[in-house]
This record gives sequence, C-alpha cells and structure tokens, in this order.
Amino acid sequence: MLKIKRLLPLAALLASMAAINAAPAAASTTQVALFQADPQVLSNPAGTLQTLRDLGVGMVRVNLTWNAIAPSALSTSRPKGFDATNPAAYPAGGWAPYDNVVRIAAADHIAVDFTINGPAPLWATGSGAPRGTTGYFRADWEPSAAEYGSFVKAVGTRYSGSYRGLPRVSFWSIWNEPNYGYDIAPQGAGRGQSTPNSPAIYRGLVDAAWASLNATGHTTRTDKILFGEVTPHGNATFGVFANMKPLIFVRSLYCVNSSYRELRGAAARAQGCPTTAAGSRAFRKQNPALFSASGFAAHPYEEASPPNVPTHLCGKNLCAGGYSDSDFVDLPEVPRLERTLDRLNGIYGSHTHFAVYNTEYGFRTRPPDPH
Repeated sequence: MLKIKRLLPLAALLASMAAINAAPAAASTTQVALFQADPQVLSNPAGTLQTLRDLGVGMVRVNLTWNAIAPSALSTSRPKGFDATNPAAYPAGGWAPYDNVVRIAAADHIAVDFTINGPAPLWATGSGAPRGTTGYFRADWEPSAAEYGSFVKAVGTRYSGSYRGLPRVSFWSIWNEPNYGYDIAPQGAGRGQSTPNSPAIYRGLVDAAWASLNATGHTTRTDKILFGEVTPHGNATFGVFANMKPLIFVRSLYCVNSSYRELRGAAARAQGCPTTAAGSRAFRKQNPALFSASGFAAHPYEEASPPNVPTHLCGKNLCAGGYSDSDFVDLPEVPRLERTLDRLNGIYGSHTHFAVYNTEYGFRTRPPDPH
C-alpha cells in the first residue's frame, strides 16, 4: 500500500489540524508531502516515484540500511583491510538500489530523505547478546559508534553531489526508533535492566554521524539533519528488547533525571554521562548535534485512539482518554516533546528551539481494532 504522509514542523502540523473544520484552502507552502514504503520504492523506483510525482509528493523517505550495503554483514569478523569510509570499498550491488532511487527522484524533482539506519553488520555489534538472539535483535545489539561513523562518512561522500555523477542528497536522519529494542539493544542495563542504556548508545551514534556528515560537506548550512525518530509509546521498565517511553529516553539522552537535574554519581556513569559539573559544562561541546541539528524527528502514531485523544498504559495495554502518560509523545502530546527539548537545551545554556518533524504517522480508523 502506498502511504502519503506530511513532513512538517509542529507549528505547521497544528495549523493543518485546526484547518480540518475550516473552509477548504490551499495547502501551506511550508508543508511537504512525504512518502515512505521502502519495498516499493527500492524494488520499483521508476514506477513508484512516477506515481508519487503524479500525486504531488515532494519527498521520499528511505531507510538506508547499513547491513544491506556492508560486506560480510552476517560475519562477526570484520573484513581484513576494509576501509569503511570509502564508498568504493563496498560491494557495488549494495549501493545500487539507493543510487537508483536518488537518480530517479532527482529526475522527478522529488527530494530524498535518507535515514541512515541499522541493522548493523554483525562485525560492528557487541558480543554480549543473549544466547539464541538472532535476526534484527542480534544485528542491533550495541552497534559500534566508530564503525557507524565510518559508514556514514562513506554515505555522505557518495551522495555529496560530486561522486560519479550521483545527485546530492541534502536531507538526513540519524538511525530509526532508537527507543525500541528492535532497533537498538539492550534498551536497559543493570539490575533488572532498569537503567536506561539505549540513550547512551544512540548518543554515540549521533555524535559519530554528525561528525561524518559534516566532514563530507553536509552541514546545517546546506542540509537538513534530524535526530530522534522516536516511537510515541513505551514502558517504564525497559528490559532488553522492549520499548522505552520516549521522554524517558530523551532525558537520558541529555543526561538528566526525571526532575531535569543533571545526572551524577553511579546513575551518570551507568548512562554514559558526565559525573561532575565540569563534565556537564563540556557536554554541549562534546555532543553538538543535540544542540545544533536541524530538528528532532518523532513518530506520533495513534494505535488505540483517534488522532486528538492522548493515551496511557493500562497494565501492558494502551488505553485512550482520561489522562495522558506524561512520558508519551503521541500526536496530541507533540507540544510536550517540544517543551521538553527546549528545557533540555536550556539546562546546558543553549537557546536552540528544535522544530519537531513528524516523519512517520498513522492512526487506526477503528481503534483499538488491529484490522
């Protein structure tokens, strides 16, 4: 099924929601119709993108998958002599589907949003996965920030606009749904996996990707670079492969506790955060993307309610109405995410106000009917 989405900052989204009950009007010039369905786009880019152009789509989002391009992706041994920063060192067939999309999209005047995503090749993952862990869960176990940075450098070089006639890509996002155990694991660590762990892993991935994109000419002066891409719901207890509530994830990403105080002591060490005031003063400089990116991306899906009704947990299930979980970011609570990001930036003396981009969105027409 072809799915059309709107990619737009929060303010434009709210304006479009307010217009639902108003008289028909022309679409805002600040909105972009965004499409994503990787199987269709990658397998039939010419036909799919032509259809999208006819529908008025302005941008296509594609997960650029690390282990689909990397050599020996199913081996735990890194290829000898492999220069992961060099696009030519990768099998040409791995790049081919993405090259085709970029070329055809450019010809159709459709922009490309590459989400540089896992799973990782096994040789770029940690070794502590539980026995019997396979598939995505194994390939997203402690992905190496250093190896990811090298891969992003190869990607940035290839799609810089000066590589073998390939058009430039100027819209990027760093990883997908990092608060979901399917995409980064383990989500929790320590006793009972009760300490946030995935935010520290993701922080390293963001730092590495930011440096590599900048090094290959992709900066916020010329490109859009997003981070986040968080799921809207989750659990307060994280386990290994579960979902973490998005605002718990974001606070840990910025090294603060639920009271928005900078972490210290054992809690800070366990979450890869500064343990001293001096360390906190250096945090902004050491993690520039968290303060200087083009925006923060979220996926405010509604799984159990209409688009205007917030949700909360009832045991292990989502329930609609009544009250909103204070750490959820479904559609009615996107403003809460925006306020949280403002507050986190302010803790470190930053005046950045991130636009929140809803890069994925959908809702059930008969919630909670899964069909």
